[in-house]
Amino acid sequence: INAEYMGRFNMAALDFTTVHTIPDTEWARCAVLVPSISIGHVAELAVDLLVSTLAMQRVGYLHHPSLLPFVGPDENGGIHASMEVYHSPTAALVVVLQRAPTTQSARAEFRAALVAWFAARKFRTVVLLSGSDAAQRVDVQLQGLQARFIAPPALATAIAAAGLRPLEQRHPDDPTVRIPGGGLTRTLFDECTKAGLPTVVLLYFCHPGYTINDAFNFANAMNMWLAVLPPGAAWRAPTAWALAFGAPPELSLYN
Repeated sequence: INAEYMGRFNMAALDFTTVHTIPDTEWARCAVLVPSISIGHVAELAVDLLVSTLAMQRVGYLHHPSLLPFVGPDENGGIHASMEVYHSPTAALVVVLQRAPTTQSARAEFRAALVAWFAARKFRTVVLLSGSDAAQRVDVQLQGLQARFIAPPALATAIAAAGLRPLEQRHPDDPTVRIPGGGLTRTLFDECTKAGLPTVVLLYFCHPGYTINDAFNFANAMNMWLAVLPPGAAWRAPTAWALAFGAPPELSLYN
């Protein structure tokens, strides 16, 4: 961990409300998946599939002053809140699922607090998940698998061997990495990297609107590298997805 980088920030820490205690050694054994609030919400939906299919246990809630308040019921009689933490010991995964946006004026403080929380738990790998605006793809990205990754050389070889492709440069003479529609993904990746955390970005090109099919495709792409879906198993959509567009119309209205 880059202590000099972490020491630059004087910010409110993330408040972690524990529901189920996780030993320090278990945090360190896991990769942490962090979907960004991004275009099409495809990253959050793909992680919803992961949480539902693996029956991941909610182990706590995170709070930061910049997070907008949110609360709602879940399908098991529990409570959803602005930011939740899930755990699967079998898959060695932790998910940090943000369900509410942050205030624009405090996003830098929020990112720094999140990086500090990752660093304190010494996760094996930080995996940032994001959508990226499909309307801004370059020619080479128009066909084939729509997932891409950004990773340091130590991790890139294994991810490429799993069949995923690194994110291409938008222009041959411009090495700047851009994730249009990616929310906080790019800046959070930079700050995790500066803090010395082994960090990967997995992204999926999509358009805004109905992205359920994209979410399944993104989940499949994640599984190519993470290999968390048991052989022969299928993704299980959360029950709440059946209500995404409300109840069907009353047919008698059209008689």
